[in-house]
Amino acid sequence: MTPSDRRTARQRQRKIDQAIEVLKQHPGFALAQVQAHDRGAELTKNLSPQQIAFGTPERMDLALQILNIQAEEYLALVVDMKFQEAYMVMLEAFGRKAFENFTGFPLEIVKSMVGNELQVIQRRVSHWVNEGYKRLIPPDALPDQTERQRIDNFIAAVLATGTKITRTDIWVVAGYSDPTEFERFQRSDKKTTESGKANFNRVLSMTPEAFLVILKKQAQK
Repeated sequence: MTPSDRRTARQRQRKIDQAIEVLKQHPGFALAQVQAHDRGAELTKNLSPQQIAFGTPERMDLALQILNIQAEEYLALVVDMKFQEAYMVMLEAFGRKAFENFTGFPLEIVKSMVGNELQVIQRRVSHWVNEGYKRLIPPDALPDQTERQRIDNFIAAVLATGTKITRTDIWVVAGYSDPTEFERFQRSDKKTTESGKANFNRVLSMTPEAFLVILKKQAQK
């Protein structure tokens, strides 16, 4: 590491320390810390050989899941722009750690060999930055969305995690064997049943990670 790299690392750590001091002002900080730790510990139990090996697709998936856990728990701390700015500093740190978890080395050491994996991590970080900003939008400033727009936004949110899904995946996770009710819901048809609305609203309220877990289970049936 060059003197310039060390200086940059010290500056980065100072920013992280300052961000943590801001986030500590939130009464939910301790809970976010504990839940991020416990969820991460549970996730890393009984890893497969592929998940343990650095540089594998399975290792990349694990690194992204850990990043998602950290980002999701800290997201609840975003209550104003000061906390959002601190959250973004932490997201950058989580992203760098995700890359290190994937490769086994800090970004500075292997940056000459960086491939698409870093871009995937950066897209994930960008997704969570956007989620933080969404929390700061006053409810009365949000435009009304059609059901089709909500579905499109949900598909985009899942895609931001690195997995592409289809509308079929949504109605399958909702528990349907054909698309009829989903198509009614999508076009805001008055014939949509109350149970149908409840089922699809439940799915569209899921986090991308929770949705993908259920989708995987459905595929194994």
